[in-house]
Amino acid sequence: MSSIKAYLGRLSFLYKIHNFLFNGFWKKGLKVEMSGENILLSGIRVRQNGKNNRLYIGNGVRLKNCRFCISGDNNVIYIGDNCSLRGTNFYFEDSNNEIYLGAGTTTTDKVDICVIEGTKVHIGEDCMISSDIYMATGDGHSVCNFDCTHRTNVSKDIVIGNHVWIGTRVIIGKGVKIGDNSIVAAGSVCNASINAKNNTIIGGNPATTVKKDINWVRERI
Repeated sequence: MSSIKAYLGRLSFLYKIHNFLFNGFWKKGLKVEMSGENILLSGIRVRQNGKNNRLYIGNGVRLKNCRFCISGDNNVIYIGDNCSLRGTNFYFEDSNNEIYLGAGTTTTDKVDICVIEGTKVHIGEDCMISSDIYMATGDGHSVCNFDCTHRTNVSKDIVIGNHVWIGTRVIIGKGVKIGDNSIVAAGSVCNASINAKNNTIIGGNPATTVKKDINWVRERI
C-alpha cells in the first residue's frame, strides 16, 4: 500500500510540473507557488514586464483560459483552495498591487480584474462571479482640477466579502465595499459611494441598496 501511495504521489507531482512548464509560467519570470493537489491549468497566458511578481495557487484550483498581464514589480496574485476560474483576466499596472480570491470562489467567463498604483482587490470565500464583469481600482488616466495642478481621482482598494453573488454585466469601480452574503444585481454600476452592509441586495446605475436581510445559496431550493 505504501508503495502505491508513493507512486501516486510521484504522478501527482509530475503532473503539477507538467502543467507548470506547459503553461509557460517559467518562461515569463512569474514566480509560481502551487500548494496541494488536483490543480488543473488550461489555456493560461502570461505577459509580464517586471520582477518579483508572484502567483500563489491553492489546493484543487481550476484555471481555464485565464490571462495574467503584469507591468511592474512586487505584485501578488493569491488564488485560494478550490477556486474555479474561467475566462478571467488579471491586469496589473505599477508595483505592489495585490489580487486575492478566497477559497471556493468561482467565475463564469469574461471577467476583468484590474489593479494599479499599489492597490488591492480582495474577494472573499465562496463568491459566485458571473460573466462580463469589470473591476478596477483606478481609472487609468488622470482627472484634475481646472488648471491640472492637482489630481482628484485617486485609486482605491476594492473589498468584496465572503459569499457574495455578482450578477452578469456588473461594473465595480475604485473604493467599493460589499459585505458578506450580499448580491449585486445584473447590470449594476457600483462606484465609490457603495459601502454595502452584510446581507443586502444592491442594484442600479449608480447602484444603491435595494433590499436588506437577505441571503442566497447556489442550489435551486
